[in-house]
Amino acid sequence: MRCFESHFRRTQRGFTLTELMVALTLGLIVSAGIIQIVLSARASQRIQYALTDLQESGRAAVSLLGERIRLAGYDNPATLRKPVSPAVRGDVGPDAIQIAFEGGDDVVDCRGQTVAEDTVVTERFEVVDGQLRCSLLDQPLVDGISDLHILYGLDTDFPPDGLPNRFVDAAGVGANWGQVTGVRLAVLAISNDDVGLDPDTRALMLLDNSIGPFADRRLRAVFSTTVQLRN
Repeated sequence: MRCFESHFRRTQRGFTLTELMVALTLGLIVSAGIIQIVLSARASQRIQYALTDLQESGRAAVSLLGERIRLAGYDNPATLRKPVSPAVRGDVGPDAIQIAFEGGDDVVDCRGQTVAEDTVVTERFEVVDGQLRCSLLDQPLVDGISDLHILYGLDTDFPPDGLPNRFVDAAGVGANWGQVTGVRLAVLAISNDDVGLDPDTRALMLLDNSIGPFADRRLRAVFSTTVQLRN
């Protein structure tokens, strides 16, 4: 009986201070690792969401601008009371583009309203306060767009063949807007918040225009397209 009681007391011996400190240290290390994994997962999730929004904004902007620019000009010059000339016109610093087009079958303006045949509509597109806007609308077309750069393709052949010989900015066009037969544009999409791990120290190219570095943690991406004018 005494042997049993002695053995029982030995088995009930508590942890030493050293053992407790080791256990506590190991617990803290494991907890810190778990917290780091959770924080990294949340940061990766924020970056992924921001990249998705970035892609959607950039693609929507170039798609919409390309669609509107393809309308520039007229369907049937014989039905117009006055010619649409020039079909496009640009501004210098900051870039903006103005297009004029004739209404007709299934033709709508940037508000989605049908444009009657023989009617000429003029729309102006520019980036204001991080938003792509149309002059006919009070609300933005696309959010998350911080910059727009446009080059215009000039057909300098004589007689003209309808194909651009060179692309220049609005200042390079001068008074020759009637020679523009193509438009090349690029937009810079940007995340709403600082989500990057490191400051953005890159210089990005919008066609022939270099911008940056920005020294913040917002995500950015360039999207571009080239549009041939129909007439």
